[in-house]
Amino acid sequence: MSGHVNTGGSLLAISMLLMAIAGPACAWPKVPLPPGTTGQAVTKHMIYNGVPMRASEISVPMSLDDVVAFYQEQWAGNVVADRMNGKTIVGHLDGKHYVTVELKGAGTRTEGTIGIMELPREQVQRELGKGIDKPANTEVVSDIRYLDAKGARTVVMKNQLSPYVNMRYFVQRLPARGWKLDRDPRQCLASSGECVLNFTGSSDARLSLALTRDQPPDTAIVVNIE
Repeated sequence: MSGHVNTGGSLLAISMLLMAIAGPACAWPKVPLPPGTTGQAVTKHMIYNGVPMRASEISVPMSLDDVVAFYQEQWAGNVVADRMNGKTIVGHLDGKHYVTVELKGAGTRTEGTIGIMELPREQVQRELGKGIDKPANTEVVSDIRYLDAKGARTVVMKNQLSPYVNMRYFVQRLPARGWKLDRDPRQCLASSGECVLNFTGSSDARLSLALTRDQPPDTAIVVNIE
């Protein structure tokens, strides 16, 4: 592959955390691993912004440069390597899938994430954040559904309201949707740069909200449903 995969900055950073090692079906490509690699699957089937993905974590007993060289040799002539936010990203196109390997040196070891994304045959019709309450003028950055964990979902949003104002919105709106606030968020003040809320729904469902003043004036909103 001769060019770079062009995605949005924060969106790419999130997608790089979604990694995968080969599954049992031949439809998903097998990602080569350096000798001595250990790791674990995060999820074997997720939908990231409407696109199927798989995700895993790896730890390699080799230096960062050696791991990058390993993948450059394995995928000779069909690999892209970039640095972003202190990490090295290696990308590879494999048929209808795109593989990303995000690497960070840790002494004599390298910690990494591997992601496999199934490239859509046609433009994906996305309804990001569907069914999730959100204040007006809130942008949905990503919407991840974990299909191997029934009902699990992570939605990342942002707006220019403070964490406190966002907190008041969700405290007022979510109970009408069947979510019960676990405790009064008195620690969330008008001056707070971060607020965390936890709700309980039917059948022991859980919803957590992390509201963080990311890069002023933006506030990042992370919704986790389990």
